[in-house]
Amino acid sequence: MLGSSKTNALYPLLQYYTGSEILDVFFDDDRAFFKTKFGENGELFESDSGDWRVLVAGEEIALIEKIVFQTLIIPDRRSTVTEYVKKLDDLLSESLRYRSRILISQTLKVLEGYIINSDYIPEKSIKVGSFCVFGHKKIKFVYCLN
Repeated sequence: MLGSSKTNALYPLLQYYTGSEILDVFFDDDRAFFKTKFGENGELFESDSGDWRVLVAGEEIALIEKIVFQTLIIPDRRSTVTEYVKKLDDLLSESLRYRSRILISQTLKVLEGYIINSDYIPEKSIKVGSFCVFGHKKIKFVYCLN
């Protein structure tokens, strides 16, 4: 179902939606099974609509939108940080459930902090909050937009 890098991405996603640390994830056919820190068994599977259902102890606790799951876990292709920020920003204009909107917002905030505070130099200019970040001759510039 998913490669190892995508499996690793499932841990924090499931932890976010379940509110519990995830100890193990394993697959059988088209379903992912997981175990929480509290010893409960969980299940993740794609519904007929393409959304992903999260069950813990047989109870559905979350429904992850197809577009959120595809962006965070199964992207179409590898993206640069700048492209990924744009994808996440575009997701916020979609009709998302509250928990998914918060997850995307927080992920976007982390990436924006990385862009501004790290050694990362974007290939193209990028607007990050009230800042514009760009590179010129391998030097990073961060301008505040008023």
